[in-house]
Amino acid sequence: MKKLFLFRFFFALLVSIAIISLSGCSDPAKVALKTADANKGIAAVEKLTDQSVLAKVAVEGKNWKVRGAATDRVTDQSLLAKIAVEGIYSNVREPAVEKLTDPAMLAKVAVESKVWSIREAAVEKLTDPAMLAKVAVESKVRSIREAAVEKLTDQSVLAKIAVEEKDSDVRKAAVEKLTDQFMLAKVAVEDENALVREAAQKRLNALRKTGRY
Repeated sequence: MKKLFLFRFFFALLVSIAIISLSGCSDPAKVALKTADANKGIAAVEKLTDQSVLAKVAVEGKNWKVRGAATDRVTDQSLLAKIAVEGIYSNVREPAVEKLTDPAMLAKVAVESKVWSIREAAVEKLTDPAMLAKVAVESKVRSIREAAVEKLTDQSVLAKIAVEEKDSDVRKAAVEKLTDQFMLAKVAVEDENALVREAAQKRLNALRKTGRY
């Protein structure tokens, strides 16, 4: 009787484990996250509708094809920005940026991403003046600030950058887009960098010749 009891106990235990295992495998989110099999993972992704879960798979999934498939199904702009910033692999970061249209999210990526090509792609897509100004002032990367300045037209922001920016190349880029005669004259005399002063004087002379001041 004791042996029969033990046999039934262990049999029931094995059945329970199998059921739990099968139940876990039937969860498409778990499969998409954990499987190394691309076909199984993509099939699981196609069953997912929750945007936050898809974004999680895009960032954390084990298989690169599965991560890419998940990214393709994400439409939420804030989650796409999250993928672009936090994604470890280029096959999810780049498509995420390409799908971004929200100016605030593009600016977020341009400022926060640690990958130069992703920051650059975000700036290239930006057209919103306020968000370009944000990137031009807040980015910690000189080349990104400069790229944003080159797309700026807001004279008050350009004037602020021309005077306050620490990097001379960025100041020079701002000066070359200024139309304010007084500000250009000020920079031409006061800037500590000779190339910036020269650029300011050159811009000032050009505006005077065309009567644009």
